[in-house]
Amino acid sequence: MGKKKSFLKSTLIYFTGNVLMKLMTFLLLPVYTTHLLKAEVGLYENTASLITFLAMTVFLNIWASVLRFMYDYEKDQDKFKAINNGLVIFFVAAMIYTLGLWLFNYFRPNLYMIYIYFYGLFTIIHYLYGNIARGFGNNILYVISGVAASLTTLITNIILIVYCQMRIESLYISVCVGYLIQILIIELKLKIIFNFNKKDISKDLIVNYLKFGIPLSISTLIFWFLDGYNKLYISEYLGYDANGLYSVAGKFSGALALIASCIILAWQEMAFKNADTDNVSEKNNTYSSAVNTYLYYMMLGVAALLPVITLIFPFLIKKDFQAGYVYVPFHILGTTLSTFMNFYSQIFFADKKTVSVTISFGVSAVINFFLLGILVPHFGIQGANYSVIISYIAGLFLMAFYTRSIIKIRFGNLQTIIGFLLMVLSFIVYQFNNALYSLAFLLIFVIVFVLSEINNIKALLKSFSR
Repeated sequence: MGKKKSFLKSTLIYFTGNVLMKLMTFLLLPVYTTHLLKAEVGLYENTASLITFLAMTVFLNIWASVLRFMYDYEKDQDKFKAINNGLVIFFVAAMIYTLGLWLFNYFRPNLYMIYIYFYGLFTIIHYLYGNIARGFGNNILYVISGVAASLTTLITNIILIVYCQMRIESLYISVCVGYLIQILIIELKLKIIFNFNKKDISKDLIVNYLKFGIPLSISTLIFWFLDGYNKLYISEYLGYDANGLYSVAGKFSGALALIASCIILAWQEMAFKNADTDNVSEKNNTYSSAVNTYLYYMMLGVAALLPVITLIFPFLIKKDFQAGYVYVPFHILGTTLSTFMNFYSQIFFADKKTVSVTISFGVSAVINFFLLGILVPHFGIQGANYSVIISYIAGLFLMAFYTRSIIKIRFGNLQTIIGFLLMVLSFIVYQFNNALYSLAFLLIFVIVFVLSEINNIKALLKSFSR
């Protein structure tokens, strides 16, 4: 199967699973906005963001390292060498994580600390297991286990919030239960723990993991200042109610992040496989085509998503959470830039050059840190969106500069211009908050999309018929 067909097939597999997972998340929005207060949602989002950031930093993004180094081996049995060395780092990091949170809770007791602890731990384990499944090329297992986890989280949330009348703790518990289901499904299939062998442990390989993972971990820390810190700043400056609105607006950005994650997961596999080729021209063409295609489809995603949000927002969002409508489009634009920067960074990861990514995200984080103090006091919640947008644009320019040392990427074509114009038009239609205008735009969009993508649709269908 050619690279493009393989890429499209992987993307569709991830898309199918992630759509189901994201659909379940959206089904929870009426539950959250009906039974929980804005301040409660804001507090949960704050702690979830903080603990995820902490856990990802302490664990050195070990799941990304394991996935990358699994591609250095061809045979499945040999891939366990990469996994087992990654597990050693994981267990050491788990002890540091546990001790760190215990000490923190000793000096600053938190009523929800036990829930927060397991939330962070299960988040990391589910990342690790999911990437191991992908490293074996078992994308269907990855997707099925993810859907099972989301369904479990959905059901557990409804039971705990609606019927058991639980508050914030239910949000942590349901996520942990869902992740546990995914971990068990993958473990039963791949027997990761069963195949652990001390003989596979290599000091040199662990050192290589650390060289790859530490800059990546620093990037995660920096990335938090482009996302998690905004929630913290809004909570401190504007209150938990404002952060609740900001977080609910961000849930709709998750639909776009869904599309992006499907493409990035498939692209990551292609980039890692293509990293060791000596054909520079082939790399240039592959990366240039991927970057421009990604931009095009992401802008189409934004153009299609905004009118859909206009139609469903009154039904999904209850009570005073509806004030968050005005913050959605710029939050989505920030997410678009964020996912593009993440997509672009895979080029550096494939070549194991993570320092350039760290510097680019670092510059973006510093800009965001200072802009928040200027824009939020003047524009409120919207100022946080403006700050993120400006920061990511600056980071992308820097990343494009660094790319020149690896490959030559040609930016811009007719497709990306059309995608950009459709996205701008969608922004304009969104401001009217009118269902009729949104339906008319969607109809035009679907017609244009089908006519322009008819060849790709046929190619994709043929790839699945073989």
